Amino acid sequence: MQRGFRYAYSLTHNRMDAEELVQEACYAISRLGGPWNVPYLFRSIRNRYIDAGRRRNLLQVEPFSEAIHSEMPDDDLVLMDFDDRMDEALGQLSDGERELLFLSVVEGYTARELSELTDSPRGTVLSRLHRIKGRLRHILESSEPGKREAASNG
Repeated sequence: MQRGFRYAYSLTHNRMDAEELVQEACYAISRLGGPWNVPYLFRSIRNRYIDAGRRRNLLQVEPFSEAIHSEMPDDDLVLMDFDDRMDEALGQLSDGERELLFLSVVEGYTARELSELTDSPRGTVLSRLHRIKGRLRHILESSEPGKREAASNG
């Protein structure tokens, strides 16, 4: 269940939506008598996410609350700044990019397994992962506090 939640969260980028996706997927699997394994759960979550996206046609990313910053000690603000920047950077990726990155980095799927899951050639998966990581790196580097100040002064 926890892996399913993390996968759903990587798709939705929203805790409540992820919980709802997992609940709907589990309900559907139990109602239809499907197998209880991770690939089937992931596919069920993904299908429900795609259906919800088609209905909504708009995905929202929820920013961190400013109240969180006021409650934290100063030494934790550096980590929080990185979390904010990472959250913002992940929000700039497309749904498919976040999904592929999550399955590779967090779940540890190999390129061959990802190619089977996405019905794409292995080389395509590898090049997409390379581009996604490069794009994420570029977004994070350009959002570093020192680089933002230098860019605005220069």
